[in-house]
Amino acid sequence: MGLWDNIFMNKGSGKKSSLKILPEGMHIPFWTVVSITLGVLLFAVDQRFKDRIEEDEGSFPRDMEGKAGRYLRFDRYHNSGFSLGWLKERPDVVIHSTLVGMSAVLAAFIRSALDKKSISEQLGLGLIFSGAASNLYDRLSRGYVVDFLTLKFGALKRLIINLGDAAIALGSMLYVFGVIFSRKDR
Repeated sequence: MGLWDNIFMNKGSGKKSSLKILPEGMHIPFWTVVSITLGVLLFAVDQRFKDRIEEDEGSFPRDMEGKAGRYLRFDRYHNSGFSLGWLKERPDVVIHSTLVGMSAVLAAFIRSALDKKSISEQLGLGLIFSGAASNLYDRLSRGYVVDFLTLKFGALKRLIINLGDAAIALGSMLYVFGVIFSRKDR
């Protein structure tokens, strides 16, 4: 049995269940670890994209190549408010509201892990938290959030987002799905 099996398998059961590197009686559910890992990766990739967009001296907007160009365009927009620039004249309110919201999401995430809620609830809360964390990091370090993807389809035309925004939207849908169909996916 390899290291991976020793960490993620219950002894003798052959069944994946939870991370077994904590003291006896304590464990972190597998999907909680996955949610945290995805959140950290999303934060890093979003920040990297934002850094590259900020460093790019080229002109914007810029269409993407290939099939993605039909639906997405690279852009550069500095948003000091919430979505669509709401409350941009009150960055202190935006930052404090974000911190309060992130605290509530973090508490719900911890509770969902302890209560072994559905996979979609845990993944959803993890995505919401990481997207909000990435945008909060921007607000604190740059004074604004860098949005860089313009959607070019349907009712979403002309909406400019970043990966953090997409994670918040997808995470919200996953969370609602998990609550509505609240069976344990284990």
